[in-house]
Amino acid sequence: MSDGLLSEVSALLGARLAVRAADEAHFGGKQVYTSVKPSTSCGSSGSDDPLSSAISRAKHIAQSALGGAGSDAGKVLSEVAALRKEVSGLKGDLDAIKGLLEKLSLGGVAPAAAKAAAPAAPGKEEKQVDDSTQSLPSTSVALDPPIYYDRRHVLIVGDGDLSFSLALSRLLQYYPTRITATVLEANEEEFLQRYGPAAANTLAQLKAHFPKTSLRFNTDATKLETYPDIDYSSVDVLVFNFPHPGGKTNLKYSRRLLNGFLRSARIVISEQAELHLALARLQSGICVRPGVVSSPSEPYHEKDSWQVLEIAASNGFLVDRLEIFDPFDFPGYGAAGYRRGVKGFENKIGAQRIVMKSCSNSLTLSLQELRLLNQDQPGNVFHCLRPFHRHDLSIVYGDGSSLTVDECDSLERQFVDHLKDLFGGMMARQEEVIEIRSVDPKNRPNRIYRLWWQSVQSPMNKDRCNSFHEEMKVVMTRFFKVSGLPLFAEDEDFDLFGSDDSDDEEKKAVVAQRLKEYQDKKSKKAGPIAKSSVILDVKPWDDETSMDELEANVRSIEMDGLVWGGGKRLPIGYGIHKLQIICVVEDDKVSVDDLIEKITEGFPDHCQSVDIHAFNKI
Repeated sequence: MSDGLLSEVSALLGARLAVRAADEAHFGGKQVYTSVKPSTSCGSSGSDDPLSSAISRAKHIAQSALGGAGSDAGKVLSEVAALRKEVSGLKGDLDAIKGLLEKLSLGGVAPAAAKAAAPAAPGKEEKQVDDSTQSLPSTSVALDPPIYYDRRHVLIVGDGDLSFSLALSRLLQYYPTRITATVLEANEEEFLQRYGPAAANTLAQLKAHFPKTSLRFNTDATKLETYPDIDYSSVDVLVFNFPHPGGKTNLKYSRRLLNGFLRSARIVISEQAELHLALARLQSGICVRPGVVSSPSEPYHEKDSWQVLEIAASNGFLVDRLEIFDPFDFPGYGAAGYRRGVKGFENKIGAQRIVMKSCSNSLTLSLQELRLLNQDQPGNVFHCLRPFHRHDLSIVYGDGSSLTVDECDSLERQFVDHLKDLFGGMMARQEEVIEIRSVDPKNRPNRIYRLWWQSVQSPMNKDRCNSFHEEMKVVMTRFFKVSGLPLFAEDEDFDLFGSDDSDDEEKKAVVAQRLKEYQDKKSKKAGPIAKSSVILDVKPWDDETSMDELEANVRSIEMDGLVWGGGKRLPIGYGIHKLQIICVVEDDKVSVDDLIEKITEGFPDHCQSVDIHAFNKI
C-alpha cells in the first residue's frame, strides 16, 4: 500500500517545473501578480505548498503503515483515503497546466522570449524576482492564432532553403491547413548541394514530423500552369517571399520575374484566393503605411523600384492591403536564396507583405464598362494602392469670335462639370496648369488641364489608361458638337510650326527628293566598318564554379560580327577567380549590352555577373 501511494505522489513532482516553465515562457521571467490564493492548488511555495504537504503526509502514512501493531489501522486507512482524494485533485491541476502549456506552444512564445531577452533601458534596473514565487493567473491566457490557421491549402513557391515552410509547418501543426512547399532546384541532390547541411536538417524535419506538408522540386514560379499535378482548386493562399532573379540586383530582371509570376498565378488560382508577395524595404515602390488606403494628395510611388502596382494591374490583379512582414513571426525562417546561395535577404526592417486578388474579366472589360464600374467612386481622392497616370488635355475656347474673361470662365465651368459627370469616378484629381495658359494663332484662349486617372474597382495599367484618355477626348468632342459649346479638344487649324508660304508643298517635295538622292548616294559608297575592342570581366558564383566550363560557355556564344580573343583568369579573393576575356565586335551588328545579357541569362549557374573592363574603338 505504501509503495502505491508513493508512486502516485512522485508522479506529481514535475508539476512545479511545469508551472515555472509556463511562467517563464509566457511572462518573460517577470513577476506575475495574480488573484490566486495560497490555499488553492496553484498557490505559492512554502509550507502551504500542496505538493510538499502531500509528500510529507505520504511519508508519514507509509511509516505508520510499516510500523505494524503500534499504529492505528483505522486511522491509517482514513488518512490514506484522504490522501488519495488530494492526489486526484493534484492530478487534475496538472492536466490543466499541461493544457495551458499546449496552448502556449500553439501560439508561439518567440515574441515574449525576445522581449525578455531585450536589455533594460539605460538608468533603469529591473526588479529581480525568484522564479519559485511565481504563479499562474487564475484566468485563461488569450493568444492570437498563427497566420493561415483558417486556410485550407497554402502553396509556397520559391522557398529557397525551405526554412519558411518548416517554420509555417510548426505553427500550423495543430490546425487542418495543408501546405505545399516548392523550390526551383531540379531534385533533392541539387537542393542539398546548393544550401548545405542546414537544408538537409530542414528537409529531414519536414519529412519526419509534418505529414500535412508536401514537398515539390523543379517548380518554376513563372510556369505554374505547366504543373497539373498541383491541386490549385483548393489553394486559397499563394505565397512568394522575397523573389530574386539571380545575379546582381537588376530592376529589369526583377520586374520580368514579377510579371512572369503574376501572369502564371492568374491562370491557376481562383478569384477567391489571395496572393501574398513579400518584398524587402523599398522594393515594391509603395511608400505608404499599412492601413492607409486613401489620400487627398498624390501618393508617392517610387519609380526606381519593382513597380508592383503597375505590374499587378497589367496582369489583372488589385492590391487588397499592405501588411508588415515580420520574420520573427516565423521562428527559424532564414530567407535564404539571395544570389542563388545560402545568403539571406535583408528583411528584418521595413519588409512588406503585399496581398493581392485577381479580378474576373478585368483585362477584357471595354473602356465603357470600366467607366461605369467606377462611376460611384468619389472624385478628388487618391487610392494609395492603385496605380495612377497623369495626362494633359488642351481645350480651345471660342468659335472665332473673341471671348471676355467672364464668358471664358463660364464655358470652363460647363466643361469641367460635364467632365466630372462622365468621368468623375475615374478622376482622382483635375486642375488647370495656369502657368502655361496661352492663346492660339486665332487669338482664342487655350487652357491646359492636368488629369489624374485612376481605376479603383478594376485594374488599369498605363496602356489601358492611354486608351481611356483617347476615348475621353472623342466623347468630349462629341459633347461639344451636340451642346453647341464653342470648345475644341483638338484644333486641326492650329499648327505650331506651320508656314504661310503658298509654295510650301513644293518645298517639301524638293526637300524629300534631295534627301532620297543623298541616301542613295551614301548607300553605294563603301566605307570603313566600325569596330570596337571590348575586355569583359566574367565573375563566377564561388570558388567551386568550374572556370573551364564557364569559359567554354562564354566562347560558345556566336553572333554575326563577334570574334572572341584571348582570355585569362585573375584572382579576386578567397580562392575565387574571374575570367577576363577579349572580344572584337562590329558596332552596327553587335550590341555589347545584348552580349552581356546572353552571358548572364544563358549561363545562370556559372555566371554571377559581367562587367566591362575596357572598351576601345578600333
